[in-house]
Amino acid sequence: MERNPDAANTIDRTVTSTGEGLEPVCDPVPVPALVLAWSPDCAGRIGERLMLRGRNVDVNRVIEVFPGGRIDDREVSRVHARLTRSAGENWSIVDLGSKNGTFVNGVAIGGQGQVLEPGDVVRLGDTLLVFTHVFYPSVPDADVPEYLGVSDAAREVRSAISRYAASSLPVLVTGDSGVGKEVVSRALALLGRPKGPLVEFNAANVSSALAGSTLFGNVKGAFTDAREARPGLFRAADGGTLFIDEVGELGRDVQAQLLRVLEDGMVMPVGGSTAVRVNVRVVAATNRELRDPEVFRPDLYMRLAQLTIHVPPVRARREDIPLFVTALSGGRRFSAQAMERLMTHSWPLNVREIKGIVAQSLAVAGEGGGPVELPRVAIERMTELASRFFADTQEDTPSVVTAAHVENALRASGGNMCQAAKMVGRDRAQFYRLVKRFGLKPEDFR
Repeated sequence: MERNPDAANTIDRTVTSTGEGLEPVCDPVPVPALVLAWSPDCAGRIGERLMLRGRNVDVNRVIEVFPGGRIDDREVSRVHARLTRSAGENWSIVDLGSKNGTFVNGVAIGGQGQVLEPGDVVRLGDTLLVFTHVFYPSVPDADVPEYLGVSDAAREVRSAISRYAASSLPVLVTGDSGVGKEVVSRALALLGRPKGPLVEFNAANVSSALAGSTLFGNVKGAFTDAREARPGLFRAADGGTLFIDEVGELGRDVQAQLLRVLEDGMVMPVGGSTAVRVNVRVVAATNRELRDPEVFRPDLYMRLAQLTIHVPPVRARREDIPLFVTALSGGRRFSAQAMERLMTHSWPLNVREIKGIVAQSLAVAGEGGGPVELPRVAIERMTELASRFFADTQEDTPSVVTAAHVENALRASGGNMCQAAKMVGRDRAQFYRLVKRFGLKPEDFR
């Protein structure tokens, strides 16, 4: 077995392309890297990193460039692809005449090569890699199995959960809809107060009039429908954790009551005259901007945000997507092409959307033993959602280009990227970004 002489340094399951030129550092610095995101026979090695510094690097099934050795994938050629550092800090990948080709975001690159951008998905055979920037030294990690991910972003979230778990201070968990804020909150409760109750409340599901009595309780006759006294969720969570999801939906009067509980630990039931002391750790989550005083009380925000954890969107950590898919499918194997499409999709609804697409794909695939492919209905659903939420970006102005525009142009041009780009009034680089964002594959139209 041949070993790459450039792959000499192994640090925290990462490999540098040269051991030279890495100066001792105190603070982590971003370093370009390829992350092993998915391979049919390397499940235990997912997350291994090839850190790119200095020289060119060949990637194939012979040379050991990753910490676990060579890529164990027979669909990868003995001479497959080469990573080259160009002028400045740009890295390019070129196919070296491999049997099955080299793909970047689903597009075959051939021998002319392709400049890589952070987040690009590279497919060699049935192996999927993500070009990204990772921190060196590595971001501290923690044992929080509930929160999946091999990315630096996932490590930072797990590290924050571990650091904050034992504190009694409130935690504010932020992030887009569907990113898994409730998973973070439950992990905080499990690690911090494992013997206490975990009570969950979604403020978006209860009217403002009922939110106060639901959280703080009420005495009999406090309002028209108060036919009996209720203790409320704070008292139910005594000794444990209260998770308030969509906290930004609470009305101003309820926000004032919540502030009082956070300040002195005393709960006043609606219509009552005697406050009750509770020992409750509050974890709140939101996808809204709470720093706007028109939306949320500034004093309550300061109380809730003493400790904060931001959960990044799925599109910002593509190397974690295969782990989500595997977990949500019960370990069912997806084809490399299906996984590639899943990894290059923009996922506007995040993990919640992945769950739906995986369930839909499994239902269509049935109980057969072969790899799962993405059915057309799932692809259409993904395209429609991407079009709705990511119709365009500022750099792609002046006019809006939707997924339907891009798909129609690809169909009319027979998958020719240059011709399709002209049809929608974009240069090739802009059109390439749109194709990537909408999760489309030009070869599907050829």
